[in-house]
Amino acid sequence: MKGRAYVPARKNLNEDFPLRGSIACECGNSLTAGWTKGRNKRYPYYYCQNKACGHYGKSIKRDKLEGEFEALLKRLTPKAELISIVGKMFDKVWVHRAQSQQERQAVLASEKAQIERKINQLLDRIIEAETPTVARAYEKKIKELEELKIIMSEKIENCGHPVRDRAGAYRTTLEFIKKPFNLWKLGRFEDKRAVIKLAFTDRLTWVRNEGYRTAHLSLPFKHLSAESGLLFSDGGPCRT
Repeated sequence: MKGRAYVPARKNLNEDFPLRGSIACECGNSLTAGWTKGRNKRYPYYYCQNKACGHYGKSIKRDKLEGEFEALLKRLTPKAELISIVGKMFDKVWVHRAQSQQERQAVLASEKAQIERKINQLLDRIIEAETPTVARAYEKKIKELEELKIIMSEKIENCGHPVRDRAGAYRTTLEFIKKPFNLWKLGRFEDKRAVIKLAFTDRLTWVRNEGYRTAHLSLPFKHLSAESGLLFSDGGPCRT
């Protein structure tokens, strides 16, 4: 009872700091975050917990870190003429996935047919079985194959049926590619985390007095930046 009292961790702490764990200090350690109590109010900060780092424990205002991140997102807006490329890329991927699903469906149908043949063979063996023990063994195997057949039928039925229609999926993809910042500014924690995962392939590194280092873009933005000569809507470079 005389020990030091600890304040319980807030369950929604991560929601207060959407970039927590996704931004690295220049030392390579992921930045953590928390609230600092002032005289009359609490203040949100990000900071590095690596004791070997020269910036250990030095706070970074949330508004500064997230503000610079939002500026980076705003730059991830392809030029208007590149949007047509997105459509062509989407069509190719959609057609490829449809073909793959058809091939998968054919493979599953073949496997199901093999199961049915095995069941018929076992039924014939039951008739020819000389002892009840052997017959029961065949019946057990048939039951297992019947259950497997049901699973295969469900897979075949579900195979080739996309979760979303082509138009809806394309519209959602296009809206994100056009302006990823729009999804971020919706304000929901889930949306912000989705933006980070969809736009970048690795943690971003933030350096004091410099800002963010070169970002590792996800495949769509990386491809578009290459097609546009590494130029985005603001005319500035966005190296990958």
